[in-house]
Amino acid sequence: MKKLIVWISLVVTFFLVACGGGGSTATFTPEGALDSDFGTAGVAIGSQTVGGVIQSGWINDIVEDAQHRIVAVGRLGAKTAVWRFDTNGSLDNSFGLSGRVDLNSHQLQTVAMDGDKIVVVGNDTFTMGGVVFRLKTDGTPDATFGLNGRINLFPGGNLEELRGLIVREGHKLLITGHDGNLPSAIVIIKLLEDGSPDTTFGTAGVVRISDATLHSRGNGLTMVDSGGSEYIAVAGVKGTIPYMVRLTQAGSVVAPNIELPQAPSSHGRANAIVGFGEYSYSIGYEYNSSSFTDTLKVWSVKGMDGSLQSTFANNGTLTIGTLTENGAIHPLMTPDGIKGNDITISHAGELYAVGDTYSSGHSKGFVLRLEPDGEVDTSFSDNGVIIMDEVDKAYAVIVDNSGKVVVGGYKYNGSVLVPTVIRLR
Repeated sequence: MKKLIVWISLVVTFFLVACGGGGSTATFTPEGALDSDFGTAGVAIGSQTVGGVIQSGWINDIVEDAQHRIVAVGRLGAKTAVWRFDTNGSLDNSFGLSGRVDLNSHQLQTVAMDGDKIVVVGNDTFTMGGVVFRLKTDGTPDATFGLNGRINLFPGGNLEELRGLIVREGHKLLITGHDGNLPSAIVIIKLLEDGSPDTTFGTAGVVRISDATLHSRGNGLTMVDSGGSEYIAVAGVKGTIPYMVRLTQAGSVVAPNIELPQAPSSHGRANAIVGFGEYSYSIGYEYNSSSFTDTLKVWSVKGMDGSLQSTFANNGTLTIGTLTENGAIHPLMTPDGIKGNDITISHAGELYAVGDTYSSGHSKGFVLRLEPDGEVDTSFSDNGVIIMDEVDKAYAVIVDNSGKVVVGGYKYNGSVLVPTVIRLR
């Protein structure tokens, strides 16, 4: 009954926002309101001018550094850009050129802090391989890493894209993505502090997990505790199936690999994953080819046994976009659906999920807060959900040191896409 009440309340909230209730900007309750101490009324914009021309851009990922500044990575025209924002949301002029570092022709997806240094990963459009950069705190290349701050991984088409990154003890990097083989395989790579392969991991620092006929890709990875020992959990997709694989710290695959639940005849994927104690939480969506709609999915997996957490949502799977209860299917948010792009967790165990909900070609970013058991936390903003006029697509979310939620994505201003970061109270 509680889920049904939450659902009704969410539908009313989304209907009012979609119809323009309360003006052009959503009205927020104090918790979840835009933070007026950040940027302009809670919104910070990445610089967009390249060669005197304003370029479209967006933010793929964000991280907080030790000085509580926000570092963002994303696309800017034909380049990749790394921006750094001060705690008040202004661009940090001590970083790069007026708060931005441009990296030519690279599709960089993910950013992490390695002490006071910045690591970004993605793929190189020239070599058709993976690429890893490490920048010093001022934005210049770290010459102690690879060749002048850069590592090319499998240049020549053998590695197509890197999407997930975490920094481990001793400044070691764990990275996931997929290779360029047919069919493609999930790839997990471990690098030492200087950028060389960690030969104690997998085969010469690399683990490949493939299917005989289906393309596979790793979209995110995290560490999860199991009985005092940590293991690596990777979320992604195999064919059209949301997928999770697990490895020991030495790179041995832990059987079985997990096909995450989705509706029959749907096409799904897991886009991101976060660990908390012995549990992992993956976010993604499934696409129904009959109704042409997307549905947000969050899955929780327990420990090394790979079982879905029975106390989370519906036996380990949360579905938002359609809610099936007593055999009834109810549309949530907008007619065309909702996609989950990123997920994080607070020290208190609250889950924050972001993505976009859309209809007739128009999208809005959203933030959803969940309780540890997968229930929508109705104490957050308007019954647990914020639909943002300030962000059309939300690709990244973190909870900063002060407990505030920070979201990265973009806003279309009628001319170009604008790389956007917002902070909530």
